Amino acid sequence: MGLVGEQKPEAWADDITLVLTSVFLSMRHELPAMRRRGGGSIVNNASQLGVVGFGAGISSYVAGKHGVVGLTKAAALEYARHNIRVNALALATVDTPMYRASVGDSRKMADMFTALHPLGRIGNPREAASAVAYLAGDEAAFFTGSVLVMDGGWSAQ
Repeated sequence: MGLVGEQKPEAWADDITLVLTSVFLSMRHELPAMRRRGGGSIVNNASQLGVVGFGAGISSYVAGKHGVVGLTKAAALEYARHNIRVNALALATVDTPMYRASVGDSRKMADMFTALHPLGRIGNPREAASAVAYLAGDEAAFFTGSVLVMDGGWSAQ
């Protein structure tokens, strides 16, 4: 957390490693394996913050998620001729154990997250899983280099 001009380089590097380099390292192993077997599909975990900017304090996370979107697009172009599709899912808040841990028992925090989404609720895990299954499946065979934004209207604001 911190403004760009005040963030420590070590904290920046840690965030970029966690958010972006981890995706690169995964794809570095997935892509050669998929190429050997003649194709495949990768769905990277982006975020709605990978397609918009957001308020002060989380610039490294936003930059990392924008990087995931760019890496997804670049890899999609590099591997399309090998029958490998690479897409990203850009989720907003989803009701996961991590979300529940961050909100805790605070009704105020839960209401704040809910208010960020024009649909007036947060996503549920089944919705997120269905989007991943769609992007990975044969019904999305013409999708590559795409970012499916599933954010309850957040980025439309």
